[in-house]
Amino acid sequence: MDAEIDVYELLGISIEANEKEITKAYRIKALQYHPDKNRDNPDAAKVFHDVKSAYDLLSDPKQRGEYDERQRARLAKRQRQNALSSQRKRMKSQLERDERAARSVHVEQQAREQQVREEAARFRDEALKAEWRRDKQMREHVRQAHAAEEETAQHAQH
Repeated sequence: MDAEIDVYELLGISIEANEKEITKAYRIKALQYHPDKNRDNPDAAKVFHDVKSAYDLLSDPKQRGEYDERQRARLAKRQRQNALSSQRKRMKSQLERDERAARSVHVEQQAREQQVREEAARFRDEALKAEWRRDKQMREHVRQAHAAEEETAQHAQH
Protein backbone atom coordinates (compact mmCIF):
# COMPACT_ATOMS: atom_id res chain seq x y z
CA MET A 1 0.00 0.00 0.00
CA ASP A 2 1.21 3.50 -0.87
CA ALA A 3 2.52 5.39 2.18
CA GLU A 4 0.68 8.54 1.09
CA ILE A 5 -2.77 6.88 1.14
CA ASP A 6 -4.93 7.86 4.09
CA VAL A 7 -6.47 4.55 5.17
CA TYR A 8 -9.36 6.28 6.92
CA GLU A 9 -10.18 8.18 3.75
CA LEU A 10 -9.74 5.04 1.65
CA LEU A 11 -12.33 3.21 3.76
CA GLY A 12 -14.52 6.31 4.06
CA ILE A 13 -14.46 6.43 7.86
CA SER A 14 -13.37 8.88 10.53
CA ILE A 15 -10.30 8.48 12.71
CA GLU A 16 -12.59 7.81 15.69
CA ALA A 17 -14.26 4.81 13.99
CA ASN A 18 -14.64 1.68 16.12
CA GLU A 19 -13.93 -1.93 15.07
CA LYS A 20 -17.52 -2.48 13.91
CA GLU A 21 -17.49 0.61 11.66
CA ILE A 22 -14.10 -0.39 10.24
CA THR A 23 -15.35 -3.89 9.38
CA LYS A 24 -18.54 -2.56 7.81
CA ALA A 25 -16.63 0.00 5.71
CA TYR A 26 -14.14 -2.70 4.65
CA ARG A 27 -16.87 -5.04 3.47
CA ILE A 28 -18.56 -2.33 1.43
CA LYS A 29 -15.30 -1.23 -0.23
CA ALA A 30 -14.13 -4.83 -0.78
CA LEU A 31 -17.36 -5.61 -2.62
CA GLN A 32 -17.14 -2.37 -4.56
CA TYR A 33 -13.57 -2.97 -5.78
CA HIS A 34 -13.39 -6.78 -5.92
CA PRO A 35 -11.54 -7.72 -9.15
CA ASP A 36 -14.20 -10.33 -10.06
CA LYS A 37 -16.87 -7.62 -10.06
CA ASN A 38 -14.69 -5.06 -11.89
CA ARG A 39 -13.15 -6.97 -14.76
CA ASP A 40 -13.25 -3.89 -17.00
CA ASN A 41 -11.40 -1.75 -14.42
CA PRO A 42 -7.66 -2.59 -14.39
CA ASP A 43 -7.10 -0.52 -11.22
CA ALA A 44 -9.72 -2.45 -9.21
CA ALA A 45 -7.27 -5.14 -8.07
CA LYS A 46 -4.83 -2.51 -6.75
CA VAL A 47 -7.58 -0.61 -4.94
CA PHE A 48 -8.96 -3.89 -3.56
CA HIS A 49 -5.49 -4.78 -2.27
CA ASP A 50 -5.14 -1.28 -0.72
CA VAL A 51 -8.55 -1.65 0.97
CA LYS A 52 -7.50 -5.06 2.40
CA SER A 53 -4.19 -3.61 3.63
CA ALA A 54 -6.04 -0.66 5.22
CA TYR A 55 -8.41 -3.04 6.98
CA ASP A 56 -5.53 -5.20 8.24
CA LEU A 57 -3.71 -2.12 9.52
CA LEU A 58 -6.75 -0.68 11.32
CA SER A 59 -7.77 -4.05 12.77
CA ASP A 60 -4.51 -4.39 14.70
CA PRO A 61 -4.56 -1.90 17.63
CA LYS A 62 -0.75 -1.66 17.74
CA GLN A 63 -0.40 -0.97 14.00
CA ARG A 64 -3.36 1.43 14.13
CA GLY A 65 -1.71 3.37 16.98
CA GLU A 66 1.58 3.59 15.09
CA TYR A 67 -0.26 4.67 11.92
CA ASP A 68 -2.24 7.31 13.82
CA GLU A 69 1.00 8.62 15.31
CA ARG A 70 2.59 8.87 11.84
CA GLN A 71 -0.54 10.61 10.54
CA ARG A 72 -0.40 13.13 13.39
CA ALA A 73 3.29 13.73 12.61
CA ARG A 74 2.46 14.22 8.88
CA LEU A 75 -0.35 16.59 9.78
CA ALA A 76 1.93 18.57 12.10
CA LYS A 77 4.57 18.72 9.37
CA ARG A 78 1.99 19.88 6.83
CA GLN A 79 0.79 22.56 9.24
CA ARG A 80 4.37 23.75 9.77
CA GLN A 81 4.90 23.84 6.01
CA ASN A 82 1.65 25.76 5.55
CA ALA A 83 2.73 28.19 8.25
CA LEU A 84 6.07 28.60 6.48
CA SER A 85 4.23 28.95 3.19
CA SER A 86 2.08 31.67 4.75
CA GLN A 87 5.19 33.37 6.08
CA ARG A 88 6.84 33.09 2.66
CA LYS A 89 3.72 34.51 1.01
CA ARG A 90 3.71 37.44 3.44
CA MET A 91 7.41 38.03 2.81
CA LYS A 92 6.87 37.81 -0.96
CA SER A 93 3.95 40.23 -0.75
CA GLN A 94 6.03 42.64 1.33
CA LEU A 95 8.91 42.36 -1.14
CA GLU A 96 6.57 43.02 -4.07
CA ARG A 97 5.09 46.05 -2.25
CA ASP A 98 8.59 47.36 -1.55
CA GLU A 99 9.60 46.84 -5.20
CA ARG A 100 6.47 48.65 -6.42
CA ALA A 101 7.18 51.50 -4.00
CA ALA A 102 10.80 51.70 -5.16
CA ARG A 103 9.69 51.71 -8.80
CA SER A 104 7.14 54.39 -7.99
CA VAL A 105 9.80 56.52 -6.30
CA HIS A 106 12.10 55.96 -9.28
CA VAL A 107 9.34 56.95 -11.73
CA GLU A 108 8.52 60.03 -9.63
CA GLN A 109 12.21 60.96 -9.50
CA GLN A 110 12.52 60.58 -13.27
CA ALA A 111 9.39 62.70 -13.72
CA ARG A 112 10.87 65.41 -11.45
CA GLU A 113 14.17 65.30 -13.34
CA GLN A 114 12.30 65.61 -16.65
CA GLN A 115 10.31 68.52 -15.24
CA VAL A 116 13.55 70.24 -14.15
CA ARG A 117 15.06 69.68 -17.62
CA GLU A 118 11.96 71.09 -19.28
CA GLU A 119 11.92 74.08 -16.95
CA ALA A 120 15.64 74.72 -17.58
CA ALA A 121 14.99 74.56 -21.34
CA ARG A 122 12.09 76.99 -20.92
CA PHE A 123 14.30 79.39 -18.93
CA ARG A 124 17.03 79.15 -21.61
CA ASP A 125 14.46 79.87 -24.32
CA GLU A 126 13.04 82.81 -22.35
CA ALA A 127 16.55 84.15 -21.72
CA LEU A 128 17.41 83.83 -25.42
CA LYS A 129 14.17 85.62 -26.38
CA ALA A 130 14.80 88.36 -23.85
CA GLU A 131 18.37 88.77 -25.17
CA TRP A 132 17.07 88.83 -28.73
CA ARG A 133 14.51 91.54 -27.75
CA ARG A 134 17.23 93.59 -26.03
CA ASP A 135 19.47 93.24 -29.12
CA LYS A 136 16.58 94.26 -31.34
CA GLN A 137 15.80 97.26 -29.10
CA MET A 138 19.47 98.21 -29.01
CA ARG A 139 19.74 97.97 -32.81
CA GLU A 140 16.58 100.02 -33.11
CA HIS A 141 17.99 102.56 -30.66
CA VAL A 142 21.31 102.66 -32.58
CA ARG A 143 19.42 103.02 -35.88
CA GLN A 144 17.38 105.88 -34.42
CA ALA A 145 20.52 107.49 -33.03
CA HIS A 146 22.19 107.25 -36.48
CA ALA A 147 19.10 108.61 -38.11
CA ALA A 148 19.01 111.49 -35.64
CA GLU A 149 22.71 112.20 -36.21
CA GLU A 150 22.22 112.20 -39.96
CA GLU A 151 19.26 114.47 -39.61
CA THR A 152 21.25 116.79 -37.37
CA ALA A 153 24.16 116.69 -39.83
CA GLN A 154 21.84 117.53 -42.72
CA HIS A 155 20.30 120.44 -40.81
CA ALA A 156 23.72 121.70 -39.96
CA GLN A 157 24.66 121.72 -43.64
CA HIS A 158 21.64 123.74 -44.60
